[in-house]
Amino acid sequence: MDFSKATILLTGGNSGIGRGLAEALAQRGSRLIITGRNEGTLKETLDANPGMTGYRLDVSDPAAIRDFAAMIIRQHPETNVVIHNAGIMVMEKIAADPVKRSRRTRSIPMRPSAWSRPTCLVRSG
Repeated sequence: MDFSKATILLTGGNSGIGRGLAEALAQRGSRLIITGRNEGTLKETLDANPGMTGYRLDVSDPAAIRDFAAMIIRQHPETNVVIHNAGIMVMEKIAADPVKRSRRTRSIPMRPSAWSRPTCLVRSG
């Protein structure tokens, strides 16, 4: 798929795999709108990639997701690809308390279910 003229919203684009993906897509001509929960890493990524636009977003907050989605529709109607990449990584001993760990990991809202796993949505036409 050719993303060279795409406007892509990439959640979790401020660090790790998300940042690498955002930078690779930007190098191929895509316009990137990234989100991140950490303002420091978001600023670092935006400073290193002047063509990107970024917003702080915590995908564990359903109200923030609703407000953010409305803002994107209003301010960036040209967005035609959404890659849901945001997630959490919990560093802990596996044997410590698997039930507690499972509850914390699942506490991120799963509505729509695309927020729960890396997903790419493309609008055609």
